[in-house]
Amino acid sequence: MKPDYIICHYAEIGLKGKNRIFFEQALIKNIKRVLKPAYFSNVRRIYGRIIVELTDKAQSKQNDIKKDLNYVFGLAYFAFANSANQNLNSIKEKALELLKDKKFKTFRISTQRSKKDFVLNSQQINERVGEYILKILQNKNQKIKVNLQ
Repeated sequence: MKPDYIICHYAEIGLKGKNRIFFEQALIKNIKRVLKPAYFSNVRRIYGRIIVELTDKAQSKQNDIKKDLNYVFGLAYFAFANSANQNLNSIKEKALELLKDKKFKTFRISTQRSKKDFVLNSQQINERVGEYILKILQNKNQKIKVNLQ
């Protein structure tokens, strides 16, 4: 499954107080500068992160994008991400789809909610999505265990 987004985390600029917006906008500008325009359709701030919406053309260029983003000053970490509707069944199905071709013996679900108004808290999402994945994969005769370490 190809990613829809890149979630960019930044470090020190989040501490800049009243100047924070200035530094976030500068970071967005730098991200746009290093990425080819054909690779993204939108770059925006959301909940203390920067979200890069990828185009279809970017799907085959993940390695190039990684190399480019590694040179952006102020980025602490970035990760490719897939979207899901904001309901538990969609999240379960998306998680299972992401794991279907992977080989592993143990797994863990770790949720971070950017919108705290979601019906379930992070721990409840972890438990329900993890239980769903465990049941489905064990029914396929895979010897999978949950490891919370």
